[in-house]
Amino acid sequence: MFFKRKNQTVFVKTSTGNRQAVRAGLPIFIILALTMSPLLTAGSAIARQLDGGQYLTGFGTMEGKSLYQRQAALGSGSFPDGAGRFPALRAQATGGVPNIPDSGNDALLLKLFAGGAVLLALVAFGAWHLALAVARRRQFEGELFEVAMFDALTGLPNRELFYDRLNESMNLSARYERRLALLHIELDGFKEVNDTLGHEAGDELLKRVGALLTGSVRRSDTVARLGGDEFIVMLNEITNVGDAVLVGEKLVSALRAPITLREGPATIGASVGVSVYPEHGASADLLIQKADQAMYVSKNKGRNTCTMAARTADAP
Repeated sequence: MFFKRKNQTVFVKTSTGNRQAVRAGLPIFIILALTMSPLLTAGSAIARQLDGGQYLTGFGTMEGKSLYQRQAALGSGSFPDGAGRFPALRAQATGGVPNIPDSGNDALLLKLFAGGAVLLALVAFGAWHLALAVARRRQFEGELFEVAMFDALTGLPNRELFYDRLNESMNLSARYERRLALLHIELDGFKEVNDTLGHEAGDELLKRVGALLTGSVRRSDTVARLGGDEFIVMLNEITNVGDAVLVGEKLVSALRAPITLREGPATIGASVGVSVYPEHGASADLLIQKADQAMYVSKNKGRNTCTMAARTADAP
């Protein structure tokens, strides 16, 4: 570090080339220099005698003498606040603490790195909490949807969800000129199972029927529970009207077989009514109504049968 005089200002020049202007009038420094006894620098591995304050006035530069030199063997960690820091002593009393900042100080970089790491950790922690909150909200919304749109006992779509899917499928069928069919199913003999084996057996039977119906149709089709012992099946993209009747007869045959429950075997049957879009109507309500009417025709025929709905007058 060297002191030199320029335009009534004393400059501090470090070995790295940085400059720090110490705004002070030269006359004040001269007065200090005349009244001060020799100073001694301490606080580092470098200690040298200062002669009467001459270096503070800048005259030492003329003689090519160095007030302070940094040793290469000393790392930046030796000077926690800068490239060099040492007290100026006068008669064992501290007269001041000159400080030489260093733009390449590792300590400064370490502080910046530590601060950045803390900030990054806080951001990551906040992002994790936000993601967790979003995941919990989605889970909660999914649970609400499950309760609102699915039957609690069988896990099948309920009436509301079935209506949504039916309307969507009818729109697609109208756009691409395709058919779809509804099979309205009411179990025969369900009340007798409840009366003889109990309501728990009846609940188990409804679950088994729901699984049986789902396994008997395609994955693109929809099986829903309307309530009680009533189910409804939507067959998407059928080619012929007769195909829906064939599926209905298949379901009647499957439900006629004995079903083993925990409380004992149960024997039931099913009455099925079939309606087809667009032959039996152009609205969801009309299609369901026609399938329901055909189902009661099957019951009146003696049950355990499948009946096609009568053609609607305004149907195409």
